Formats: sequence, C-alpha cells, structure tokens
Amino acid sequence: MRGRPPTVSGPEWLARELLRARWVLAVAGTHGKTTTTSMLAWILEHAGLAPGFLIGGVPADFATSARLGAGTFFVIEADEYDTAFFDKRAKFVHYRPRTAILNNLEYDHADIYPDVAAIQRQFHQLVRTVPGAGRIVWNAGDVNLRATLQMGCWTPTEGFARDAGPDVCWRARPTSSAADDSAFEVLEQGEPRGTVHWDLFGAHNMENALAAIAAACHAGVPVARAIDALGSFRGVARRMQLRGEVNGVRVYDDFAHHPTGHRHHPRWSAPARRRRAHRRSARAALEHDAHGRASRRARRVARQGR
Repeated sequence: MRGRPPTVSGPEWLARELLRARWVLAVAGTHGKTTTTSMLAWILEHAGLAPGFLIGGVPADFATSARLGAGTFFVIEADEYDTAFFDKRAKFVHYRPRTAILNNLEYDHADIYPDVAAIQRQFHQLVRTVPGAGRIVWNAGDVNLRATLQMGCWTPTEGFARDAGPDVCWRARPTSSAADDSAFEVLEQGEPRGTVHWDLFGAHNMENALAAIAAACHAGVPVARAIDALGSFRGVARRMQLRGEVNGVRVYDDFAHHPTGHRHHPRWSAPARRRRAHRRSARAALEHDAHGRASRRARRVARQGR
C-alpha cells in the first residue's frame, strides 16, 4: 500500500463522516432487517423528526433507500456480513448505535461463518458498542439472542415477543376480527397501548412492528403516535409484495432466501392469505439462486406450504 491513498471501507467511512454526531438506531438480525428499518424510519418521519436512513431495500413510503436527513436521528440496516476484504469485522460494529434492535439470530452466511457461535460473537461485539445510556431492543423468544446477551450486556434492554414471558416488555395480541394478523393490540408491560391496523399480515410482521415501536419510543416518540404511523406504513418492495391479480390469481413477490424465511411465509403468511382470499389455494415458484440453495430446498418448502 506504500504510495497509495489509504483504503477505507464503506461502513467505516459512514461511521466516521456521517454517524459520529447522530443518534444512530441500528436494526440487526438474520431476518426482518429491511422491513423493520423501514418501519422505524417511517415512524420517525411520521413524528416529524426527519430522520436520515440507510435501508437495504426499496421502501414504499420514501422516494429513496437512503438519505442524510435533517434531524438528529439516523436509522440504519445493520448487517453482520464482513466489512471488506481487508476488514473481517461485521459491518455493524462500526455504527455504534444508541438504540439497537436485535430481531433474531440464526446460522447464515456460511461462506464466512463456520457456525452460529461465530455469529453470536459478532452480535456480542455489537452489544458491547451500545452505550450504557442507550437501549437494546431484542426478541425475547430467540434462544440464540438470549445466549448472546448472557455473554455480557451493560446496556438497558427491552424484550419483545408475541406471547408473554420472561423479559418481555412489548407484546402483540391479535384482535379477534383479524385472523390474518392485519390488526393487533400493542401491550407494554401488560398494559394495552393501542391497536395497529395495517395492510401487512403475518406473525413475523407483528414482531417487526413491536421492535420498531420500542426503538421509536426510546427516541422519544409517544407510543400512540408510533402505532398510528404503522397504520399508513406501505411496506417494502419484494417483501410479500402483491404484484397483481389475473383471472382471480394473486401474484406475490418475496425476497426470502433463508430456510426460515421460506418456512415463515408458507406457514404463517399463506394461511393468512387464504383467509383473506376466501381460502384460495396457494402456489410457490422458487427462483434458483447462484448457490443452488433454492433448488435443494424446493421440496421441503412445498411440504411446509401445504
């Protein structure tokens, strides 16, 4: 490298030049990062806070996937993949968030991580970067995240889950009138705070919403306003996106590429879609990816969607 300009990775440059003076809200996890990041950015926008954001997808509620923003807050999708060929740390260790969402933790990125324990170590590095005056919002039903926090956590935490349990601060209770989970009550410490009515469906999106609400509240948004904002949230491209309907057949597009992502959609979302569409049958078409993972899982996914 002698005589050449210094090499700086994108995450390091972002942290040094843009995030240093901001209140960073980072969204990490194996699943749901893009959707939850979009939800959180939209809640802050709805509250008039004009956040900056960096989203790894195409949010329907914004004209762009990234913007600097005019306020104090910056919402970022925080990925555990390595930073660069010369920096093998996870991207998210650079961001030093004041508010961190840990959605879930599973084995992924087999090209760089040998096992789930290696990923837990990276997540624990993220946990260690959150200040004592910050907040960690985490999925209290995820055993891998629980084990990660037990490695050492020096920041106040708030757990979220669909059901009551240890460490659960935020909980979702589906309303009896919405069998597809398109309406649910938000409970904080067991107390009802309001009901979300939106166009999304599925239990996984209820969890995403709880995480976004909890993080927004840490940033000072009243819980009622956060709940109201989600009522107008329109989602993200290729996340159960309705592409159209031809001769009574609805076509959805989804980016799910992890086995759990495939399992969640047929098993959670497909029943909801069937109720919505008067129990029409469901068919799945899988695009073969570069590594052949989809083709190897096609039969398994088909069985799960029955």
